[in-house]
Amino acid sequence: MRVSRGKDRRVDVGRLVRELVGLRVNTYSWLVHDRDTDWQDFKLFLPLARAQGIKVWLTLVPPTESPPNNKMFSEPFRLDYECWAVEIAKLSVTEPSLIAWSIDDFTQNVQFFTPEKLRGIVKGARDQSKARVRAVLLFSGGDEDFVTQGLPRHLRRHPVSVSFRVYEDRI
Repeated sequence: MRVSRGKDRRVDVGRLVRELVGLRVNTYSWLVHDRDTDWQDFKLFLPLARAQGIKVWLTLVPPTESPPNNKMFSEPFRLDYECWAVEIAKLSVTEPSLIAWSIDDFTQNVQFFTPEKLRGIVKGARDQSKARVRAVLLFSGGDEDFVTQGLPRHLRRHPVSVSFRVYEDRI
């Protein structure tokens, strides 16, 4: 689904919610990547989604989809996933429709996400004592070997099989 944008290039969050309701969508994944206003627009979208009973996931881009490999970062916190974790957790306290967040293409970025970095990301979010959101790392269908053999030890704790592989940490 292509997101509608106004003349100011901001997401038309009202129209998006109407379209989602029309399609009877109950869960939506918002990608922060196309514009430097996506995070601001996301915060405007959440109360409208909540009012319609729509649950929301936030998706960030990894280092391999950020400069110099791509033109845009996930703004405003770029590759500071510790900061992202804290801010998403804070937002989840006031917006119960925000149920999860993920980092795309995690398996291509495991050198970046060291055990220390992951501990910092999870700790930052957990420090928000009332946070409701979950951090989720997605593994696509072709990543089974990576999950069982190539996945760093610090991530092997909780793989769950759904229709794809998920590492989930309740924050």
